[in-house]
Amino acid sequence: MKLLFLVSRFLDGGIDTVLVEYLNSLCRLTDHQITLAIAIKHNELEVYLSRLDRRVRVEYLIGGSKLTWYKIRAQKHQKSIINGLYDEFILNPIRRRRMQKRLAALAATNDVVIDFDCCHGSYLRNVDSHVRKLCFYHFSLVKEKERSPRRFERTINKFAIYDNIVLISDAMLEEARSICPQYADKFVHIYNPIDADELRRRADMPVDDELIQRPYMLAVERIEESQKDITTLVRAYKILCDKHEPVGSSSAKVQTESIPYLYIIGKGRDEARIMALIDSLQLGERVRLLGFKTNPAPWIKNARLMVHSSKFEGLPTVLIEALLLGKTIVSSDCPTGPREILDYGRAGILVEPGNAQAMADAIENVLSDTDLERRIRRGAAEYGSNFLPSKIIESELSEVL
Repeated sequence: MKLLFLVSRFLDGGIDTVLVEYLNSLCRLTDHQITLAIAIKHNELEVYLSRLDRRVRVEYLIGGSKLTWYKIRAQKHQKSIINGLYDEFILNPIRRRRMQKRLAALAATNDVVIDFDCCHGSYLRNVDSHVRKLCFYHFSLVKEKERSPRRFERTINKFAIYDNIVLISDAMLEEARSICPQYADKFVHIYNPIDADELRRRADMPVDDELIQRPYMLAVERIEESQKDITTLVRAYKILCDKHEPVGSSSAKVQTESIPYLYIIGKGRDEARIMALIDSLQLGERVRLLGFKTNPAPWIKNARLMVHSSKFEGLPTVLIEALLLGKTIVSSDCPTGPREILDYGRAGILVEPGNAQAMADAIENVLSDTDLERRIRRGAAEYGSNFLPSKIIESELSEVL
């Protein structure tokens, strides 16, 4: 079959990571012809292009700098009101017309169009009926409705044009069928695949940074507080440090070595806010923001344990990677994803979202109870096979295609 994947931008986020796994697994496990259509070209910001299988054909709906310059600047946090208005009211209508025309031409030469970030529904309305249309939805619809009812309504209206809507966890599937019963027959559930062999290969790559030699716990997530919750994680770490600070010490720099350092890999608009919190809690010697890393796998492999704090999720890839690398995981039990990835607490520890004390207690339990850690790792080893491409691509996705 000829499969056309669509994505609005191909950058460094979780959806982009999952898309790489899908494209490469399809190339390895099937004979399908794969094309990736990226709506807007972002040049050097497309850091995952080099990880794509060479058999993936890459096309851009909009590639010229005259139409993309402000989108690139905005992604680099170089926004301005005047340029933003010019982009929205002058450049955006031109982009939309060209994207409509370009996408129609590409879709006509493929058997299936897969809207991977569910952003192209309006462009697909007039695509020939012989072309099958799928979309992937990566977040909780319930949370989306709570956050932005108008955006939720627009999303639901677009669902009508797709033959199937893929949801990435059982919890999301249950939510969707409840909140959108009119599309119940269209919803399907497919977990995100992770190539364990490729993951281990990347995890074995050398890292030229002495920080990786220290004992540390690790979080890998976007530093953006509307969804993620780094604040709770940092406050939980402060609770741990205060509890284990030597009696009589007047300096927060003097901490017992029984608590590993806390490293956070990621970037986002709230970095300054989190740094201010770290400084206010006098944790600058113990908590490090490491920035974005194209390959965080070696850091995951060498971590004492993985920690994850979110208010809501879809199916966080980093937890699946940690599971497959045999890491002990402490995660917020947020909707949706962590509970299923961690087999309802048998393959990791789940704590109430936003509860710093509960997270601190869970981390301490893992660090101090070797039997608990051993049980968790055994559960992780047994459950990780649910996310392997051989099961997901060859069975579940093939049925939808």
